[in-house]
Amino acid sequence: MSIYAYDPNQNYLIAALPENDFERMEPHLELIKVKTGDVLYESGGRLPYVYFPVTSTISLQNLMENGSSSEIAGIGREGMLGTMLLMGGADNALSGACADCRICLSRQG
Repeated sequence: MSIYAYDPNQNYLIAALPENDFERMEPHLELIKVKTGDVLYESGGRLPYVYFPVTSTISLQNLMENGSSSEIAGIGREGMLGTMLLMGGADNALSGACADCRICLSRQG
């Protein structure tokens, strides 16, 4: 399936925006394709984008002292990753995030 078959409005937050807000945001959205296990950012790393899942989920992972990881949250089409960036907060991530399965994401940078 082509990446162009996806629409940012498949994310419920984007779809709920008033038309004038979406029009302001749309030029900054980029539809990207990621594979299962692709790392969007690592714990302690800089979060450069806000991600709006379009077709699946993002897994937030907590890295343990022994090197293993544990999922602490999942973000699907109803949400977004990077709220702290939109709220003017720090851009350093406290946990890591990776794709749970093959997805397309709209990201805003």
